[in-house]
Amino acid sequence: MKLRIKSLGPISEESEIELGDLTVFFGPPNSGKSTVLRAIYYSLNTFGWELLSSKKLGYGLLNISYEIVDEKTVKLIFTPSDLLIRQSLPEGDFTFEPFSFIDFIKTHKVYERGIKGNVKFTSIVSPSECDEKVIKRLAEIGVNFEAEIIGNKGYARILTAIEGVSESCRDYLYHVIAEGIVEEIGKKIYSKLELEFWKEMSKRESINNVLLIPYNRSLVAYEVVNIISRISQSTNNLLVLSDEFEEALRKSAWAAGSLLDVIELLFFYFRVLQSSSLLKRFGEGDKIYRILKPLIPGNVKLSENGELYYIEKKVIPWRFVSASIMEVISLLLTLREREIVLYEEPESQFHEKLQILMGLILYALTTTNKLVITTHSQTILYTLAFLSFLKPTSEEIIKLLDSLEIKNDELVENILEANKKIVRFYYFHDGRVEEISDETITKGIPSFVDVLDKELKWFSEIYLSRLRKGAISKE
Repeated sequence: MKLRIKSLGPISEESEIELGDLTVFFGPPNSGKSTVLRAIYYSLNTFGWELLSSKKLGYGLLNISYEIVDEKTVKLIFTPSDLLIRQSLPEGDFTFEPFSFIDFIKTHKVYERGIKGNVKFTSIVSPSECDEKVIKRLAEIGVNFEAEIIGNKGYARILTAIEGVSESCRDYLYHVIAEGIVEEIGKKIYSKLELEFWKEMSKRESINNVLLIPYNRSLVAYEVVNIISRISQSTNNLLVLSDEFEEALRKSAWAAGSLLDVIELLFFYFRVLQSSSLLKRFGEGDKIYRILKPLIPGNVKLSENGELYYIEKKVIPWRFVSASIMEVISLLLTLREREIVLYEEPESQFHEKLQILMGLILYALTTTNKLVITTHSQTILYTLAFLSFLKPTSEEIIKLLDSLEIKNDELVENILEANKKIVRFYYFHDGRVEEISDETITKGIPSFVDVLDKELKWFSEIYLSRLRKGAISKE
């Protein structure tokens, strides 16, 4: 997969990024790393009709407009649109290969006949000319229709007779019915396009979903876990998350700031959380759990009444669990195999030892997923560069893990398997994106090494100055 950039946000020079099994973006702040991560995300994310239909009709990746042909016929017109993507990213021009979802729906048509449905009116504020009894009857029984989709057009035929209303009321009702048909047909056509898109991606790239792990994720992870515990206690049913989830997510989003980045992106991040699979996520039978387990010094347990606990030497309530543990929990709740995972700053909440371990684990996760990460961590960058360049043996991996006081045979096996994967590094700086070899990174990147050299030189000069003045003992 490739991203070709002509210009995008802070990136002004034409650039090409080819994704490996693991792709690492590094460089100074405001150089375009997160912008490119989002460009990949918006290229691959199908978003889902449920979200798009909550906007005004005509807004989304697939706009559906309608025309009332006569009393029995509604014509539907399907028009792909990149408006959502353009409004979600800074100004610029880029293309994604082999194809983005918007490219896919521009070139693929849906043909389906014999679609049947019923439009229910949950709430209608009707004109005064409308007979309340007629409105009530239609609200109770709904309006039946049948439809066909032919390429970028569709036709729906209204089967329920609408009688006993004035002409102005009839016109109003037909528009309400048409909007309901758009909603119903929109779900069907969108679901079909989503399914076909990911079938093609699975065949070409061995991935069946895209997941963006945005910054600020731990904040919402606390809310999610607390809600799971509360709902489990009250309903004893882990299959239901209720509306509490979205409400808490929105509260957390407002606390964190950015409306689009936090509400929209964190909503998409946590919408992959399926409570029915919660039990599996913390079991030894789950490969991703086993790969991530070295980052969790204790255990996550589910009590009989469904409440979640973190246990190290004793039970620790969730409100007292460290941010680093929540960072790992947020991964466990969302990662699935065969996804392309776009991960912002995986070093967040981790000290140096855990950053080394996170580097090893990211490398090992290429056995289950494709990953693209952004990082400011020299530790993670060098860990991944040395792993990619040297391809360590099992004995060499075990020696490092022993020094970190970690024993995990499966992590060793996964790192050995990951040695066969492709790792690419891209340096973002001065308005351009430059691919850098793993060997070059192991010798030091100027923007990283120069800063450290300047700091060490400064400290050395101060130290020697204090030493000459006798302010520091020569011993």
